[in-house]
Amino acid sequence: MRRTIWLVGVMGIWVLALGACATSVSGPASAPSSGSLDPATLRDQLRSAAASLKPTAGYVPTPAASGLDPALGAYVAIARSDLAARLSIAPDRIGVATARVVTWPNAALGCPKPGMAYADQVIDGALIILRVDERSYEYHSGGDTAPFLCETVG
Repeated sequence: MRRTIWLVGVMGIWVLALGACATSVSGPASAPSSGSLDPATLRDQLRSAAASLKPTAGYVPTPAASGLDPALGAYVAIARSDLAARLSIAPDRIGVATARVVTWPNAALGCPKPGMAYADQVIDGALIILRVDERSYEYHSGGDTAPFLCETVG
């Protein structure tokens, strides 16, 4: 549901942007007929449209039930080492339930902290879910941020 709301918001920006383009192209007869759009005007219209949208604070994408991306091996090793140190156990006791590339919708990287505000920007990252016995531990990363234990997620 939250993802649908987010997608509707993104689509709204595109609709507003396309509407702005149509207005510029089919504007009044006194407008210059150069056939090109003014990038500065379009940029201002997009910023205005984006400012009217509500931020996606607290949105966390639902991870897939499983999936191991072999390209994330180094990130998995970092997460396992960190969790092993936290729990004082051997890293080989830690199983990997999920390790996949994700796109986070804001700078919270899927791990928002109460009372914090985050920049709404799309950030490519990773989601790693480790398991010890019956308990799961989520590690998130994105941009230049190495995997960290997300302690605010269920």
